[in-house]
Amino acid sequence: MGNVTQDIVRADRVSYADMVEAIDSVGNAFISQLCVLHPNDGERPVPQLEWTVAETAVHMLTIVRRGLGDRRRSETIPGLAVLNDECIAEVGTRVPLEIADALTEDKARLIRILRGQTAEFARERSFPLHAGLLTDIPTALSYMLFDFLAHGLDIARGIGQEWQIRPEDAALALRACLPALGPWAKEEVVNGPAQEIALSFPGDGDPLVIQVGDGSYAAQSYGITSSDNPPEMAVEVVSIEVDPVDAFLAVAGRASTRDPHVARLAGWFDPI
Repeated sequence: MGNVTQDIVRADRVSYADMVEAIDSVGNAFISQLCVLHPNDGERPVPQLEWTVAETAVHMLTIVRRGLGDRRRSETIPGLAVLNDECIAEVGTRVPLEIADALTEDKARLIRILRGQTAEFARERSFPLHAGLLTDIPTALSYMLFDFLAHGLDIARGIGQEWQIRPEDAALALRACLPALGPWAKEEVVNGPAQEIALSFPGDGDPLVIQVGDGSYAAQSYGITSSDNPPEMAVEVVSIEVDPVDAFLAVAGRASTRDPHVARLAGWFDPI
């Protein structure tokens, strides 16, 4: 099993509608990047990954297909790497435009399905992730948004292009995904002394509190509720405001940071 498992993990103060729209928008940007590539560009290596540009794009296609019906999950994080490679090998094309066409079709179908569900249904429905985690649908979708953002950057670096990450997308990805990143928390950190850090993002007053140590990991938002959540008593939490894009890149292991608070948080995780 992973380092930390919980019966059900739910990200607080995350709008289901915002999550669906972000996946649609960032997914479109990811696809647009593939559409302008030369067929040979798919063979280029991706920095810091063992995949090529085409294999990284295919990986995102398989992630979307997991949302559509592929229910395979891994019980461990090392096993997840094996599963990812197996899924990539099952896709027959390595031509960027062909991958883009398949991703366009499958993502459109997934978005239609997601938009057909109510926020209440998405919150009540449990969904299996990897390493034994169960989540609601918005939290499960955070993995997809996280991967679209991170692997979009990976491909851009592989082809020498720019990849823009909007602060609001980075903040949403972190707020939704951090509660479900327990399996990536380093064993020595989880089993070490208790630590806590409270972060917030510009324009978003809800502190996100991440706690680790003494054998556990948890992340929870406090403050103003989103439209998808019932009103609750606000909890007074003193937080540190950070740049969401900087924090996302650091937690994802895609860039270093000069912010000591972000660096401390990122240091709690194995490569994601």
